[in-house]
Amino acid sequence: MDLGSYFLAAIDLYCERLDASFWSEPVNALSNLAFIAAALWARRALHQRGLHARDLHWLTLSMASIGVCSFAFHTVGQRWAAWLDSISILVFLLGFAATWTQRVLGWPWRRAWLAAPIAGSFIGVGTIALMQVPATWMRTEVAWYISTWLAIALTTVFTPRMASTGLAMRAWMWGCTALFTLALGLRQIDLLVCPWWPLGTHAGWHLSNGLVTALALRALMAATPGRPR
Repeated sequence: MDLGSYFLAAIDLYCERLDASFWSEPVNALSNLAFIAAALWARRALHQRGLHARDLHWLTLSMASIGVCSFAFHTVGQRWAAWLDSISILVFLLGFAATWTQRVLGWPWRRAWLAAPIAGSFIGVGTIALMQVPATWMRTEVAWYISTWLAIALTTVFTPRMASTGLAMRAWMWGCTALFTLALGLRQIDLLVCPWWPLGTHAGWHLSNGLVTALALRALMAATPGRPR
């Protein structure tokens, strides 16, 4: 298979998609507005709190990019868009890891950025390892994200209950962990409920993860002192 054929190959993984045509997953596609809404909320919240940190504003753009890339994937249903979708998610995760290390642990940026490749290696190696374990009951598309769930859970455990600003922080991360657990469950049962619910549950994966990104940003906001406007 040549490179062009590889990237233009149709992908059908979800209940709602019945064929390879354009716009065959309208609900899945439109549910990505959750990421756009989360990004807009985060930018407004940053402005209201007088938080002008570039790293946090960059993360809001990363949140929006997930929505755009996933919308493209669920619209065209081709492998090139699936790669964009996956890369946009990874970029947000790595950006969050570095920002969390700087904001929460207080590391200077000259060292905090190392959290990105460390997190990427943890997720990558964990995913490869998990894929070697036979688990006929779990969808492959869910197994891909188990190491990500573990990374989020570990981050939650190591997040202080209160930030140095005096604001609650760990509670927001527990919210992230709980919602991502729900999202994985919805991803798992998408094809199982297909005979009774033709739209499937993948849209719930998007809605839950849009909230995950919003709560993650809220935790970082708690760790960031505001500046008067």
